[in-house]
Amino acid sequence: QTCALTIFIGGNIIGSSNGTSVNIAWNNIGIATVTLSESNSFGCDSTVTLTINVTGVPTPSMTGTPKTCVEEIREYSVPEVSNHTYSWSVTNGSIVGFAIGHTIQVYWSTPGNGYVSCREYSPEGCDSLTGMFVQIDPKPNTAILGPSSICENELSSFAVNPSAGSSYSWSINGGTALSSFTGTVFAAGWQSTSGSIILTETDINGCIN
Repeated sequence: QTCALTIFIGGNIIGSSNGTSVNIAWNNIGIATVTLSESNSFGCDSTVTLTINVTGVPTPSMTGTPKTCVEEIREYSVPEVSNHTYSWSVTNGSIVGFAIGHTIQVYWSTPGNGYVSCREYSPEGCDSLTGMFVQIDPKPNTAILGPSSICENELSSFAVNPSAGSSYSWSINGGTALSSFTGTVFAAGWQSTSGSIILTETDINGCIN
């Protein structure tokens, strides 16, 4: 007995078309047919045809922030398609809340390189994967230089070791600012028995500490 398999619509045979099985690459969406012809040693033959419904694979494309600061939450999404389902995965971060829809929020916990991916499934069982690499920048290492104790009604100065590209914002509780609230040096006068100085640094990458 001999067999011959032929695709008439929608695909190409990979390898041999003579045998009891065949591998097919389906190239087009729609209705395709596979035809099998079999003949025996007596010269008798028979032909059967199978109709195949070729459905398309999902084509997700991800949007979101490819660059962020550590310990921040960012949103990532793919277009929503009716009746499709989604499976998300994150490296060097964690998903905040649910991860079953077309949009997620990610808390980036570790500086370095991160990755977020989404696999989309159609009702027919076809699937496709998309992903995005994410640069996770560390927060600036900010330290205030100055006295931790001061006498009431005295003046004091505070400073920070500047980092290239960083900007600084000072605030004061329990005292009076005697200089600009921006810059690397801050002067204060104290009228209370307790107070505090707060310094916020925004680095060249936009990360805040």
